[in-house]
Amino acid sequence: MFCPKFGKENDDNALKCTQCGAFFAEDGAPAAKAPFPAPPPAQTNGTPSPAPFASPVMTPPDNSELKKELSSLRKVLITGIVLMVIVSLAVPFVTRFFNAAKPVKYEYKTLTFDSTGSSAASYSSIKISEAKLNELGAEGWEVVSSYLEMETAFPNFGSDEYVTGIRSNMRPQSLVVILKRPVQEKNDQGGK
Repeated sequence: MFCPKFGKENDDNALKCTQCGAFFAEDGAPAAKAPFPAPPPAQTNGTPSPAPFASPVMTPPDNSELKKELSSLRKVLITGIVLMVIVSLAVPFVTRFFNAAKPVKYEYKTLTFDSTGSSAASYSSIKISEAKLNELGAEGWEVVSSYLEMETAFPNFGSDEYVTGIRSNMRPQSLVVILKRPVQEKNDQGGK
């Protein structure tokens, strides 16, 4: 018996095809004849014979709608990625533009710490008041820079006994600290 769909030869008592699983006619109906022509005789010159039956041509289902949906989904996805990249690159520039429009104004202050004590010629003779620095820091001041003011330690009145060429003649007189803070803008009521 031959399969009515593809022409596969099956046992005469089979209920379904062993290749495709299609059921044969019921109630003793006559077996289907081979739907395809008989295979050509085998060649004997040592070359293999071609396949006995040609495969039936199956048309694929129409996927044009699915392709259109996938195409539009790709377009939306690519557009979204491009927009995210543009926004992530533009945000820093826009932020800088708006922040640069309003420059910060500063006020400055100097604070002087004098040298004290009997060891005034030493750099450690300048005592810095941490309490004063903390007080100014709480008010918003921050240190910008500092420098030492120097003075002559041993005045030379024209005599060689005061200063020799080896001995240092300078000592720190005071430490000057420069501070700054943003200017507090006053509101219309005159307060800060």
